[in-house]
Amino acid sequence: DNTRTLNADQNEDSIKSKLQRLTWRNSHIESEEMEVAQFITKLVGHTSKFKNSKDAAICQLVANVKRWRQQMFTSSLPTPNFLIKDGHKDQLAILQEKMVLMNKDDLYYEKQTEREVRELTENPALFERRTRRTFASGKKILRPTNVLYQFYKSLVKLHDWEFSIFDLAEETEGTPLTVAATMIFHSHHMFRNWSFDENLFLNFAKAIDKGYNDLPYHNSSHAGDVMQATHYWIYTSHKSFQQGACDIVLYEELDKLALLFSAMVHDYKHPGFTNQFLVATGHDLAITYNDQSVLENMHVAEAFKVLRKPNNNFIKVLSPSLHARFREVVIDTVFKTDMKFHQHVVYDLSKCLDGSVTGEEYRTIVRRCTVHLADISHPTRKNSVHIKWSSKITEEFYHQGDLEREWPLV
Repeated sequence: DNTRTLNADQNEDSIKSKLQRLTWRNSHIESEEMEVAQFITKLVGHTSKFKNSKDAAICQLVANVKRWRQQMFTSSLPTPNFLIKDGHKDQLAILQEKMVLMNKDDLYYEKQTEREVRELTENPALFERRTRRTFASGKKILRPTNVLYQFYKSLVKLHDWEFSIFDLAEETEGTPLTVAATMIFHSHHMFRNWSFDENLFLNFAKAIDKGYNDLPYHNSSHAGDVMQATHYWIYTSHKSFQQGACDIVLYEELDKLALLFSAMVHDYKHPGFTNQFLVATGHDLAITYNDQSVLENMHVAEAFKVLRKPNNNFIKVLSPSLHARFREVVIDTVFKTDMKFHQHVVYDLSKCLDGSVTGEEYRTIVRRCTVHLADISHPTRKNSVHIKWSSKITEEFYHQGDLEREWPLV
């Protein structure tokens, strides 16, 4: 194991060295070049397609990533300072107001994204030719959905319900959550708006991705699927509000951060068994968490253990009160993914639909239900994806069923 780890580290170092030579060739801005090299290494560097790419292709990727990062991190407004005004009663409101201004959408950006998804769906060959021509001309507008297009074509549909995490898992050679999480965070300008260290986030994302067990269903692909569904609803609700189809901001900036984080970690280290099974068999997890939402308790606790490591703690810039609020929302959100709360979720949503709740209460209900609904949303995906997920969860349940025969108490 130590030999494999050493070889992997040496391989990553050699890729970084290659990238750094390429990025520094025409630039003296060392910090920017390092960030580009780290970004590419951690998201693409492990794939065979990247390792087999010629220098010209890597140079093109470096140029695209540079241009895209310049777009993503540029704002006409000063970055909010999260280390001051802690405890101020209007702190969250002030930050929300600043971020709304920073997140004004470019309508051309939106139309281009929609056109690309439509073209990719209707005529993939034409889309491929057009994409290559525009990349070659240097005129292509770079977004999270296409900056890594040469390696991860499925990201073009990141903002669309037709997105397939299975395609991304194949393209990334087993790290779909790391890639999806990073590009989703960029889609919401998390690094720019919150002043998060992207490298710390990449460390955290890779650690969480690796921490998911190799199970048929509750694996890192499932986490990525749930995170993309959560992102889709946040993203489309924002567009609906801008277009006047929705008269309330359903997700404020801290909600977005906490919900996307929750979706990312909501099944972290899942053992492949239900809460009922763990309690009935006296599993160590059930003893540790006193039979109460055993898995959900464990997912949150273990995820925060990973987060608090210095090399992973990307939220360290948050003030104590914002950190406390973030943690509160994450715990509440992940707990709501326990199926024993499903009927409560249905009841709360019915109140939203019949108009008996409005305003802040309405928004709170939607926030608390979002990740739970994303967690069970695969029946609403395209049929081939739904069938694949159904087969995987059945396999996992059958394995538990086989074990239940050995424990008459279950």
